[in-house]
Amino acid sequence: LSAAGQNADDPQVAMDGLGNVIVVWYRTDGINTIVQARRYDEATDTWSAVTNLSDAGQSAYDSQIAMDRAGNAVAIWRRFDGSNTIVQIRRYDEATDTWLPVVDLSAAGQHTYNPQIAMDRAGNAVAVWHRSDGIDLIVQTRRYDEATDTWSAVTNLSDAGQNARNPQVAMNSTGNAVAVWHRWDGSKEIVQARRYDKATDTWSAVTDLSAAGQDASSPRVAMDRAGNAVAVWRRLDDVTGREVIQAALFASGLPAPSNLSACKKIHRFPTQGDLIHCLQWNAVENATKYRVYLDTSTGMFLIAEPTLSTNPFAELHGRCPCTSYTYNVVAVGSDGDDGLPASVTI
Repeated sequence: LSAAGQNADDPQVAMDGLGNVIVVWYRTDGINTIVQARRYDEATDTWSAVTNLSDAGQSAYDSQIAMDRAGNAVAIWRRFDGSNTIVQIRRYDEATDTWLPVVDLSAAGQHTYNPQIAMDRAGNAVAVWHRSDGIDLIVQTRRYDEATDTWSAVTNLSDAGQNARNPQVAMNSTGNAVAVWHRWDGSKEIVQARRYDKATDTWSAVTDLSAAGQDASSPRVAMDRAGNAVAVWRRLDDVTGREVIQAALFASGLPAPSNLSACKKIHRFPTQGDLIHCLQWNAVENATKYRVYLDTSTGMFLIAEPTLSTNPFAELHGRCPCTSYTYNVVAVGSDGDDGLPASVTI
């Protein structure tokens, strides 16, 4: 993918829902390192020519890439501006097959480190990095709003007063996000997190994920469509002193429906019958509606959205009498996200 003749390093890759791919890396031009990209077009089975994403004249590195389901993308990196390294991005517009101009995300005047990027299915994005405030390292973020084509102001995610570094970020398909990092608490490094709620456009308070008393580092995070997230990190074990991998689950806002039950009934007609599966569960507070998914070996399929009621239920017609069915029922919050699932097999 990169041209011969000079060193290229640190490739990163992203893929959209149709099989198109963008790869980024940085490569020396003989004087400085330049962030470059190539795009794979699934329809034509071809790779584009190399595109220089960062400007020549100063070194750029630590590039990352994210794509939405339609093939739009955001590439992020940090670049020396003559005094400090600043975080920059370029967006790829799938409709016009063009890379848009470079945007500076971080403020000048101090070094930045470890830029990361995540996107949702609609093209919204969240960028994170850590930056010196002149005394300590602070984790910062900016969010891209696809509808308005604007980046938010910088938000400090970590508290001042101690060094925080190496953030990671994940988004789900509806635009919620979780950022994680590790921060010195005056004695040890601890892993912390904050959650972004798209419905309210707010970040939650800081949550300590790892226990105090031993160093924790290298956090990573992933998020599902329902807004549940899992963070993992490494930490020194309190007893053995050896490094172990630990994890924490962030549950989404709404709990699983309780007391989910299923039964069968048959409507008989002159020439045939209709086997119906009847599901019933307790109402979930603050639910705006419910969704019923059929859980199969090839995936989860939405098959019903029952009417909201104090005694919610669903009737599923046309069931095969010799087949076992597994259903997942979720409550949907005001942000449109699925809550935790309840499962039943009949």
